[in-house]
Amino acid sequence: MLIRLDRHALIKGVIGSLLLVVLVLMGSRRLLYFDAALTPYLYATIFAMFGCIYRYSVWTSRPPTETLLRRSMQFVFSPRFFHYFALVFKTFVEQIILQRFIGRRSPYRWIMHFMLAWGCMIAFAVTFPLVFGWLHFENPAGHKDLYQLVVFGFPMQIFNPEGVIGFLFFNALNFCSAMIIIGTVMAFTRRFLHPGEMATQTFAGDLLPLLILFAVAATGLFLTYSNHFLGGAHYR
Repeated sequence: MLIRLDRHALIKGVIGSLLLVVLVLMGSRRLLYFDAALTPYLYATIFAMFGCIYRYSVWTSRPPTETLLRRSMQFVFSPRFFHYFALVFKTFVEQIILQRFIGRRSPYRWIMHFMLAWGCMIAFAVTFPLVFGWLHFENPAGHKDLYQLVVFGFPMQIFNPEGVIGFLFFNALNFCSAMIIIGTVMAFTRRFLHPGEMATQTFAGDLLPLLILFAVAATGLFLTYSNHFLGGAHYR
Protein backbone atom coordinates (compact mmCIF):
# COMPACT_ATOMS: atom_id res chain seq x y z
CA MET A 1 0.00 0.00 0.00
CA LEU A 2 1.46 3.33 -1.13
CA ILE A 3 1.43 6.06 1.51
CA ARG A 4 1.23 9.56 0.06
CA LEU A 5 2.39 12.45 2.21
CA ASP A 6 1.16 16.02 1.94
CA ARG A 7 4.14 18.00 0.62
CA HIS A 8 3.21 21.33 2.20
CA ALA A 9 2.46 19.74 5.57
CA LEU A 10 5.73 17.80 5.33
CA ILE A 11 7.71 21.01 4.79
CA LYS A 12 5.96 22.73 7.70
CA GLY A 13 6.65 19.75 9.96
CA VAL A 14 10.35 19.75 9.07
CA ILE A 15 10.61 23.52 9.62
CA GLY A 16 8.87 23.24 13.01
CA SER A 17 11.17 20.42 14.09
CA LEU A 18 14.28 22.35 13.01
CA LEU A 19 13.01 25.41 14.88
CA LEU A 20 12.67 23.30 18.02
CA VAL A 21 16.26 22.07 17.59
CA VAL A 22 17.46 25.68 17.29
CA LEU A 23 15.56 26.64 20.45
CA VAL A 24 17.11 23.69 22.29
CA LEU A 25 20.59 24.78 21.21
CA MET A 26 19.89 28.36 22.28
CA GLY A 27 18.16 27.53 25.56
CA SER A 28 20.80 25.00 26.64
CA ARG A 29 23.67 27.32 25.59
CA ARG A 30 24.84 24.98 22.82
CA LEU A 31 24.06 21.87 24.88
CA LEU A 32 26.17 23.09 27.80
CA TYR A 33 23.22 22.51 30.16
CA PHE A 34 21.72 19.60 28.24
CA ASP A 35 21.58 16.27 30.06
CA ALA A 36 22.80 13.58 27.65
CA ALA A 37 20.72 10.99 29.51
CA LEU A 38 17.61 12.75 28.15
CA THR A 39 18.65 12.39 24.50
CA PRO A 40 16.01 9.73 23.70
CA TYR A 41 13.31 12.01 25.14
CA LEU A 42 14.57 14.86 22.96
CA TYR A 43 14.47 12.71 19.81
CA ALA A 44 10.96 11.56 20.68
CA THR A 45 9.81 15.13 21.29
CA ILE A 46 11.23 16.36 17.98
CA PHE A 47 9.45 13.52 16.19
CA ALA A 48 6.23 14.32 18.06
CA MET A 49 6.58 18.00 17.09
CA PHE A 50 6.86 17.00 13.44
CA GLY A 51 3.82 14.72 13.73
CA CYS A 52 1.65 17.35 15.43
CA ILE A 53 2.51 20.06 12.91
CA TYR A 54 2.02 17.67 10.00
CA ARG A 55 -1.39 16.51 11.20
CA TYR A 56 -2.53 20.04 12.02
CA SER A 57 -1.41 21.29 8.60
CA VAL A 58 -3.30 18.50 6.85
CA TRP A 59 -6.35 19.24 8.99
CA THR A 60 -6.31 22.97 8.19
CA SER A 61 -5.88 22.28 4.47
CA ARG A 62 -9.41 20.87 4.25
CA PRO A 63 -11.99 23.41 3.02
CA PRO A 64 -14.15 23.55 6.22
CA THR A 65 -11.20 23.86 8.61
CA GLU A 66 -9.39 26.24 6.26
CA THR A 67 -12.44 28.51 6.41
CA LEU A 68 -12.48 28.22 10.21
CA LEU A 69 -8.78 29.16 10.42
CA ARG A 70 -9.21 32.11 8.05
CA ARG A 71 -12.15 33.44 10.06
CA SER A 72 -10.13 33.06 13.27
CA MET A 73 -7.31 35.12 11.80
CA GLN A 74 -9.82 37.80 10.82
CA PHE A 75 -10.84 38.01 14.48
CA VAL A 76 -7.19 38.34 15.54
CA PHE A 77 -6.51 41.23 13.15
CA SER A 78 -9.90 42.86 13.61
CA PRO A 79 -10.31 46.43 14.99
CA ARG A 80 -12.34 44.78 17.77
CA PHE A 81 -9.35 42.65 18.76
CA PHE A 82 -9.56 43.45 22.48
CA HIS A 83 -13.27 42.62 22.57
CA TYR A 84 -12.65 39.26 20.92
CA PHE A 85 -9.62 38.67 23.13
CA ALA A 86 -11.77 39.17 26.23
CA LEU A 87 -14.23 36.58 24.93
CA VAL A 88 -11.43 34.15 24.13
CA PHE A 89 -9.84 34.68 27.55
CA LYS A 90 -13.19 34.13 29.28
CA THR A 91 -13.73 30.93 27.29
CA PHE A 92 -10.18 29.79 28.07
CA VAL A 93 -10.69 30.23 31.81
CA GLU A 94 -14.07 28.49 31.82
CA GLN A 95 -13.35 25.64 29.42
CA ILE A 96 -9.61 24.96 29.81
CA ILE A 97 -8.67 26.05 33.35
CA LEU A 98 -11.95 25.25 35.12
CA GLN A 99 -13.18 22.74 32.50
CA ARG A 100 -16.79 23.60 33.15
CA PHE A 101 -17.93 21.77 30.01
CA ILE A 102 -17.23 18.52 31.87
CA GLY A 103 -18.65 19.76 35.16
CA ARG A 104 -22.10 20.09 33.59
CA ARG A 105 -22.25 16.31 33.20
CA SER A 106 -21.44 15.23 36.75
CA PRO A 107 -19.05 16.08 39.62
CA TYR A 108 -17.46 12.62 39.24
CA ARG A 109 -16.60 13.22 35.59
CA TRP A 110 -15.34 16.71 36.36
CA ILE A 111 -12.90 15.50 39.04
CA MET A 112 -11.75 12.62 36.80
CA HIS A 113 -11.19 14.84 33.77
CA PHE A 114 -9.64 17.67 35.80
CA MET A 115 -7.09 15.33 37.39
CA LEU A 116 -6.12 13.77 34.06
CA ALA A 117 -5.99 17.01 32.10
CA TRP A 118 -4.09 19.16 34.58
CA GLY A 119 -1.86 16.31 35.70
CA CYS A 120 -0.70 15.89 32.10
CA MET A 121 -0.46 19.61 31.30
CA ILE A 122 1.59 20.44 34.40
CA ALA A 123 3.83 17.43 33.73
CA PHE A 124 4.43 18.68 30.18
CA ALA A 125 5.20 22.18 31.49
CA VAL A 126 7.82 20.71 33.87
CA THR A 127 9.28 17.97 31.69
CA PHE A 128 9.79 19.73 28.36
CA PRO A 129 12.00 22.59 29.69
CA LEU A 130 14.10 20.02 31.58
CA VAL A 131 14.45 17.80 28.51
CA PHE A 132 15.36 20.77 26.30
CA GLY A 133 17.95 22.04 28.77
CA TRP A 134 16.04 25.31 29.15
CA LEU A 135 16.21 25.15 32.92
CA HIS A 136 18.36 23.44 35.48
CA PHE A 137 19.45 23.83 39.10
CA GLU A 138 22.91 24.58 40.45
CA ASN A 139 24.60 25.82 43.62
CA PRO A 140 25.12 29.61 43.66
CA ALA A 141 28.67 30.78 44.29
CA GLY A 142 29.53 30.65 47.98
CA HIS A 143 26.29 28.94 49.01
CA LYS A 144 26.70 25.17 48.95
CA ASP A 145 23.50 24.69 50.95
CA LEU A 146 21.29 26.62 48.49
CA TYR A 147 20.03 25.98 44.97
CA GLN A 148 19.52 28.43 42.12
CA LEU A 149 17.10 28.10 39.23
CA VAL A 150 18.78 28.81 35.87
CA VAL A 151 16.50 29.53 32.87
CA PHE A 152 17.98 29.72 29.35
CA GLY A 153 21.37 30.10 31.00
CA PHE A 154 20.31 33.11 33.08
CA PRO A 155 20.48 32.78 36.90
CA MET A 156 17.08 33.27 38.49
CA GLN A 157 15.66 32.49 41.91
CA ILE A 158 17.82 31.24 44.80
CA PHE A 159 16.01 28.96 47.24
CA ASN A 160 16.54 26.50 50.05
CA PRO A 161 16.12 22.93 48.75
CA GLU A 162 14.73 21.92 52.14
CA GLY A 163 12.15 24.73 52.13
CA VAL A 164 8.67 25.03 50.67
CA ILE A 165 9.83 26.25 47.25
CA GLY A 166 12.36 23.44 46.98
CA PHE A 167 9.74 20.90 47.99
CA LEU A 168 7.36 22.18 45.30
CA PHE A 169 10.08 22.28 42.63
CA PHE A 170 11.44 18.81 43.25
CA ASN A 171 8.07 17.11 43.76
CA ALA A 172 6.11 18.75 40.96
CA LEU A 173 6.12 15.58 38.85
CA ASN A 174 5.15 13.51 41.89
CA PHE A 175 2.08 15.71 42.33
CA CYS A 176 1.29 15.25 38.64
CA SER A 177 1.69 11.48 38.95
CA ALA A 178 -0.70 11.39 41.90
CA MET A 179 -3.28 13.44 39.97
CA ILE A 180 -2.99 11.18 36.91
CA ILE A 181 -3.26 8.00 38.99
CA ILE A 182 -6.41 9.31 40.69
CA GLY A 183 -7.88 10.27 37.31
CA THR A 184 -7.05 6.96 35.63
CA VAL A 185 -8.42 4.90 38.53
CA MET A 186 -11.65 6.92 38.39
CA ALA A 187 -11.81 6.42 34.61
CA PHE A 188 -11.17 2.68 34.90
CA THR A 189 -13.86 2.40 37.56
CA ARG A 190 -16.37 4.14 35.34
CA ARG A 191 -15.48 2.08 32.27
CA PHE A 192 -15.67 -1.19 34.16
CA LEU A 193 -18.94 -0.46 35.98
CA HIS A 194 -20.97 1.90 33.79
CA PRO A 195 -23.15 -0.11 31.34
CA GLY A 196 -23.12 2.60 28.69
CA GLU A 197 -19.32 2.89 28.71
CA MET A 198 -18.85 -0.89 28.68
CA ALA A 199 -21.03 -1.21 25.57
CA THR A 200 -19.15 1.36 23.46
CA GLN A 201 -15.54 1.27 24.64
CA THR A 202 -12.67 -0.43 22.82
CA PHE A 203 -9.35 -1.60 24.20
CA ALA A 204 -7.18 0.41 21.79
CA GLY A 205 -9.26 3.57 21.90
CA ASP A 206 -10.30 3.72 25.56
CA LEU A 207 -8.41 1.35 27.86
CA LEU A 208 -4.91 1.35 26.34
CA PRO A 209 -4.38 5.15 26.69
CA LEU A 210 -5.42 4.92 30.33
CA LEU A 211 -3.06 2.00 30.91
CA ILE A 212 -0.17 3.96 29.39
CA LEU A 213 -0.93 7.03 31.52
CA PHE A 214 -1.18 4.91 34.66
CA ALA A 215 2.08 3.07 33.88
CA VAL A 216 4.04 6.30 33.30
CA ALA A 217 2.68 7.93 36.46
CA ALA A 218 3.20 4.86 38.66
CA THR A 219 6.76 4.16 37.50
CA GLY A 220 7.58 7.84 38.03
CA LEU A 221 6.49 7.56 41.64
CA PHE A 222 8.55 4.38 42.01
CA LEU A 223 11.68 6.39 41.15
CA THR A 224 10.98 8.74 44.04
CA TYR A 225 10.21 5.80 46.34
CA SER A 226 13.47 4.10 45.36
CA ASN A 227 15.44 7.28 45.96
CA HIS A 228 13.98 8.05 49.40
CA PHE A 229 13.31 4.60 50.88
CA LEU A 230 15.50 2.09 49.05
CA GLY A 231 18.73 4.10 48.86
CA GLY A 232 18.47 4.25 45.07
CA ALA A 233 18.22 0.48 44.67
CA HIS A 234 16.55 -0.62 41.38
CA TYR A 235 16.64 3.03 40.23
CA ARG A 236 17.84 2.05 36.77
